[in-house]
Amino acid sequence: MITYEQAKKLKDAGFPQPKTKGFLDIFAPTLSDLIKKCGKYVNLFQLEDGWGASKSQNGFDLVFTLGEHTVGSTPEEAVANLWLAINKK
Repeated sequence: MITYEQAKKLKDAGFPQPKTKGFLDIFAPTLSDLIKKCGKYVNLFQLEDGWGASKSQNGFDLVFTLGEHTVGSTPEEAVANLWLAINKK
């Protein structure tokens, strides 16, 4: 599960909020929710001290070919950071 602070960042950045929200009126998406909203070809990988997430062009690219990835202390946090990076305005 992601933290309240991370859920708030997602909400403030426009992450879809269902009518029935989670704790304190902010939806805390699951890892599956986050991956689905990031679109196709999400790569999730374990690092020495946390987790990383990235998107590839076709699902077969090596994770680091694109050169950009996000990190987090949990898989959820890494993919939430990826969604934030993809949806940066």
